[in-house]
Amino acid sequence: MASLNPNEMVSYVGIASKEEFPETPVAYKQFTIIENLYVPKPKPNIEEVNKISASVLIKDSKVIQSPYDIKLLVSGIVKQRIVYTADKPEQPVHHFHFDIPFCELVILNEKKICSQHVLAKPFIEDIHIFHTEKRKIKVCKVICICITDTDCCNRPRK
Repeated sequence: MASLNPNEMVSYVGIASKEEFPETPVAYKQFTIIENLYVPKPKPNIEEVNKISASVLIKDSKVIQSPYDIKLLVSGIVKQRIVYTADKPEQPVHHFHFDIPFCELVILNEKKICSQHVLAKPFIEDIHIFHTEKRKIKVCKVICICITDTDCCNRPRK
């Protein structure tokens, strides 16, 4: 008999579909965020994780020009909510939330990019959980930041 993967029993909200990504980004950066999330003290222990909802908010982006390339420093927050069944005889459903900050550097290879008009758009590509203890879960998220040029400086002027 095949064993049941606990991740298959969890509902994930916030993972982007392929159609949501821009067709031709100027650049992109993929990275993972792995964190240990602990149930807040007033909440009961976890029996089973039911749902993880996550979203990414860009707080700031800053262009850095070096002799070799142009970079975009992107900072933001991953907001997440965990819904779980409590380890109690009546098995009530509880939830808790966490905000995880991040800061990533995206290299914009082409010197012709108009750095005043770039837009960073975040996407969650995947979420994976490891329910390791009664009060702790490990969550891994794959994030992709796509950079688009909103007003190309190299367009011919009329």
